[in-house]
Parts: sequence; structure tokens; C-alpha cells
Amino acid sequence: MNKSKQSFKVSQKRLKPAVEIRQQSSGKSQAKAQKTCSFCLDIEHGNRSSCPKYGALKPYVVEHNSQRMAILRQQLGDPKLHEVLRCPPEIESNILQREKSETPVQPWPIDAAHVTLKAVYLDCNVVATKTRFAPPPLTDSGNNIVAVQFLCRMGANPMVNSTTKNALFYYRAREVRDIICAKMTQKRLLFDCIERANKLG
Repeated sequence: MNKSKQSFKVSQKRLKPAVEIRQQSSGKSQAKAQKTCSFCLDIEHGNRSSCPKYGALKPYVVEHNSQRMAILRQQLGDPKLHEVLRCPPEIESNILQREKSETPVQPWPIDAAHVTLKAVYLDCNVVATKTRFAPPPLTDSGNNIVAVQFLCRMGANPMVNSTTKNALFYYRAREVRDIICAKMTQKRLLFDCIERANKLG
């Protein structure tokens, strides 16, 4: 009785034809060949190490668990970290208009994959004067303004700000700190392209 059951089970196994085996192997090879770049989702160069866009930004990447990332989460906007520029009138107008109207801060765009820090500007509510008799004004570094650039998920191209019509978004430094704390992961990359204070790393 046991022998009959065993022979029945064996008879149910189908031997795959050589053509089917070759097709399956070919499908696996094609899937392997079309590996997607984790940075820009391109399949032509296949991986991040071969991505020209990532290669251009690689010197500025801030590792997720690095000391630099921890510092930016707490001190972004501090003149000791970055060169702080005088705030241009158009950026000042953009920030003050948003705050006056109590418009919510632009959240992390749904189609964004990565973010680049581009510049830091002095708090536009502070008179940026400096003479040989007076030091530069002391400000809460969290109120300074940071220009950021979001990179699209597909293609890693800069996203356009619908308000300013360019590829930069402007926040208070404390708002960018919150974004870094809440949104940055090992897959979402942060690039710090701002000029360092006194050329120090």
C-alpha cells in the first residue's frame, strides 16, 4: 500500500524541458542586468557607484549616523559651522510673507528622495551691520535662513518651488533641523554643499 502511494507521488513531478530552463535562466539574467540605481532609480548604469549625479555630490554626503549629521540636527544655521551670508531682499520677502500669512512650512515633498543644503543667510529680522566699533549682531542661529534643494525620486533632478519658481526652498534653520530629524534615513541622503566656516571641516 505504501509503495503505491509513493509511486503516485513520483508520477506527479514534471521534468522541465530544456527550453523552459533556458527561458527561466534568461529571465533571471535580465532582471540582474536591469538592477536599479538606488540614488536616481536609473537602470542604465545599474548602481549608485556608477551614477554620475551621485558622483558629483558624493564629496558632500553626510552619513546617516555620523557626528556631522548629529551636529546638523542641533546646530544647523550656526555661524561656527557654515559661512552665513547677508539675506537677499527677495528671500527676505518670501520668508516674511509666509510668516505673516501664517502659511504652513513646506513639508518634505512627496516625490523627493534626497535633499541638498545650499546656503545659510542671516536672520532677515536682524540688521546685518558690522563696523570696527561693533561686532556682528548676535542672533538665535535657529532663526537664520537655509536654502535647500530637494532631489526628485525619479532621476534625482532638482524639484521646482512653485512659489519662487526656482529650484530652491527657504526655511528657518530650526525648520530644516526638524526635517533632518524626521525625514533623513539611510536611503534618503543629505548633502551639505554650504561653504564651511573658516574653510574648516
